[in-house]
Amino acid sequence: MNERYPAVAGAFYEGNSSRLKGQIEDCFLGRLGPGKLPELPVLKKMENPIGIMVPHAGYIYSGPVASHAYFQISQLGVPDIVILIGPNHTGYGEPIGVYDGDAWITPLGRVEVASDVTHELTSRCDLVALDSLSHKYEHSIEVQLPFLQYIYGNSFSIVPICMMDQRLQAARELARCLKDVLSEKVVLIVTSSDMDHYEDHETVLEKDNKVLEKIVALDTEGMYEEIRRNNVTMCGYGPVGVAMNYGFSNAMLLKHATSGDITGDETKVVGYASVLFS
Repeated sequence: MNERYPAVAGAFYEGNSSRLKGQIEDCFLGRLGPGKLPELPVLKKMENPIGIMVPHAGYIYSGPVASHAYFQISQLGVPDIVILIGPNHTGYGEPIGVYDGDAWITPLGRVEVASDVTHELTSRCDLVALDSLSHKYEHSIEVQLPFLQYIYGNSFSIVPICMMDQRLQAARELARCLKDVLSEKVVLIVTSSDMDHYEDHETVLEKDNKVLEKIVALDTEGMYEEIRRNNVTMCGYGPVGVAMNYGFSNAMLLKHATSGDITGDETKVVGYASVLFS
């Protein structure tokens, strides 16, 4: 079987299952988290498609911000399928690579890839290709899986998509293709992005807020323009653009913070935000 094993377990998050569960719970309960744990197990079915935007740094930095989005989806139920979309930090693989394999492994277990969906998507959308290389070392999708496993167990299936091509037209076309292929399923779309990088805390917050205003307004062109105009080094704008074009009518900012809120060093920070699309 073609299985994708962790690239950043033991670095971005704990490599031991019990310690990892404890680390995830600390994210929920910590000062920057929602302050409570999800009510588990999640048994009800998700009624309508939902999207989230979540950061992808090490859990000690961005996990509490991400936990706000995961807390929300724990209350909304179990989807038919989870689409995971992250940026390509490595430069390996196809411009937009859909994972070509059977499962992803984390310290919390094995999650099946919905290979019927991956093959249909790549057969019906010229923009994407089956590709394992773009996923081999990429962390932006991997770090979302333990949160999903904590909430849902291992009873869900995934479609991992890695975007090196993050153009506006690519985001729109991928959103259209996903809607066509998944029109009869209740989908959770998990889009992965950090915000502005390596400027002082106040500058990062100011730049981030201008972009987040456009995201919450579902103004994709405005988001791209703010990123360009203000040189915002947001790394996953393409994946977020997919969620913004999927057909959601509402977007809500759940949490916004920086790495400086964790470390206390506000000289060179990274911005993190969680957003719910419904």
